[in-house]
Amino acid sequence: MERTLFSFIWKYSKRDQVLLLLVTLITFPFLYATLELPKRIINDAIGADADTVTLWGVDMGKVQFLLCGIYLVAVLAHGLLKMRLNTMKGIVSERMLRRLRYTLIARMLRFPRSYFRTTSQGELVSMVTSEAEPMGGLMGDALAQPVFQAGQMAII
Repeated sequence: MERTLFSFIWKYSKRDQVLLLLVTLITFPFLYATLELPKRIINDAIGADADTVTLWGVDMGKVQFLLCGIYLVAVLAHGLLKMRLNTMKGIVSERMLRRLRYTLIARMLRFPRSYFRTTSQGELVSMVTSEAEPMGGLMGDALAQPVFQAGQMAII
């Protein structure tokens, strides 16, 4: 078994962690769009002097600009990407938690038989199930969550 939890995570889920990182990086442009578009809609449509507003070379009336579907698309895309990212994190967490539990059971079976006579079964089961459970959430968030938080802070 590896000396640190992060080395255990990296050894068995390197490809998944990199994939989570890529999906995290893809969410950043949509986060920026969901923050920038309302500002542009309010400032350009309400505060504009003319009756038409030009956005990316397209002339629109103020009402059309306020009801623009670009914002809706950006919010939906960002929400769907975050949902997919969280689903992927959950899948990685469950796989890694299962691997950790199997590793713990394999390690416990190396104990001498006399140890099992003096130790209660509840203690052994508790060690494998409930004490390993908090590690599961950490395993899916090991690399992607810090990058997501830092990127979100930089964008905001």
